[in-house]
Amino acid sequence: MNRASPADLRKCLETANMLAHSGIRFVPIPAVTDAEFATLSAIFTDKIESLAAEAEMEEISRIINVIPPPSTSQTSTGRTESDPYAPR
Repeated sequence: MNRASPADLRKCLETANMLAHSGIRFVPIPAVTDAEFATLSAIFTDKIESLAAEAEMEEISRIINVIPPPSTSQTSTGRTESDPYAPR
């Protein structure tokens, strides 16, 4: 078994700490070889990107549900209220 460098271990611990502070559960899996580490890192990256995309979609959905759609009722001149540039 090859020992990881102190810099690599520090990066791993910082990542685990970030997940813990964010309230995200994680499973520490030892990576003995560089190939295992690369594979597990790729899985981790895919999962984090998926979580970020999901969070972004939830935020967009929340914004859409808070902001009402523009009114499309017509005024007495026949133009819609949502179109400020329509001829009067």
